[in-house]
Amino acid sequence: MIDAWNRFWHAPAARTTVVRVRIAVGVTTLLWALSARADLGALYGPGAAPARRVGGIAGWSLLGGAPSSGHVRTLWVVLVLAAVLVTVGVGGRGARIVMAAALASFIRRQPPALNSGDLLVLIDAVYLCLLPADPGRARMWPLRFLQLQVCVAYWAGVRLKLTGTTWHDGSAVAYALQIDDLARWHLPVGLTGQPLLANVLTWGALAVEVLFPILVWPRATRRWALAAGLALHVFIDVTIMVGFFGLAMATAYLAFTGGDGAAPADDAAGAPATA
Repeated sequence: MIDAWNRFWHAPAARTTVVRVRIAVGVTTLLWALSARADLGALYGPGAAPARRVGGIAGWSLLGGAPSSGHVRTLWVVLVLAAVLVTVGVGGRGARIVMAAALASFIRRQPPALNSGDLLVLIDAVYLCLLPADPGRARMWPLRFLQLQVCVAYWAGVRLKLTGTTWHDGSAVAYALQIDDLARWHLPVGLTGQPLLANVLTWGALAVEVLFPILVWPRATRRWALAAGLALHVFIDVTIMVGFFGLAMATAYLAFTGGDGAAPADDAAGAPATA
């Protein structure tokens, strides 16, 4: 059991898995920064609406107080440049830390304007900082945290959904697809209002979120779990505007690629002994 525990956390990570995660996190962060460009002044500048502030390290931000417009624009440029460097693999861990710090500063400046997708983008960026600059020296434990984050996110979501009534009676997805402010692609009400289809969509989404954390670990069922999860997020992104949640989850999925993200036995034999 001790050997299995050590292999799970400390086995060498597959180089391809580490590179995929790095590129995906860099691209996702870059897209997030570009999407925020039009609202820099309104959301983050001196004229931004006041937001509830959190003290201590949980509220740390490079945009604390009432930052000037120049301060906000400068930090945004730093975020974009750091995300580009991370994507192309230049700057090592330093570029990742700068990217995560800048991203955290924007998110903590105006949390009411954001959603769980923005927070997941930040979580991906923070976990990336734990990986060494050289993919060949990476151990599994940072990727394990990312894998477990996906599972916890799904089960936490299920727990919240089951406290209401619409997920129990199978109507939740039908309601969600008819919210005009969030709809990206309107499905006909006559279609989404059909009880059978509404039940299939609602309970199907719950089934994916319940079963994913179970089926994604055995290699025999991992591909099916990842495929079902991707199908769910693609459907959500096509029909509902949920920000970066789907893309951030797909980025975290990459931690499961390359077997379970660990290097094959023949590669591990020649891997450095220290991370």
